[in-house]
Amino acid sequence: MKEIEEFENWVDQVKTRELPKCPESVAYNVLRRVRNEASAPEQSDWAWLLSLLPNPGYVAAMLLVAVSLTSSITFMATKRQVTTSRSQVLASAALDFEFFSQTELLHFNNK
Repeated sequence: MKEIEEFENWVDQVKTRELPKCPESVAYNVLRRVRNEASAPEQSDWAWLLSLLPNPGYVAAMLLVAVSLTSSITFMATKRQVTTSRSQVLASAALDFEFFSQTELLHFNNK
């Protein structure tokens, strides 16, 4: 019980003690930062985006990669489409589907 009273007395003494003054340099730096933040203009979204990019060479390299990927994918898709069309024509000729389009063999109107 005595220990608790001593502890409470010590806490009360610490509460009544005055805090040391803030050093002048710290107060000056804090106030300077507050003034700078208040006077700083807001950045637009584009400026924020451009600040993320490290340098123009990086942007150029990414554009080059994008263009080369797009052109190679387009080339491969076109080549596959031509090959597929040619395969369809060859399959149609092999299965002789033109037989159904010949009208001289089917005489429905003649009796």
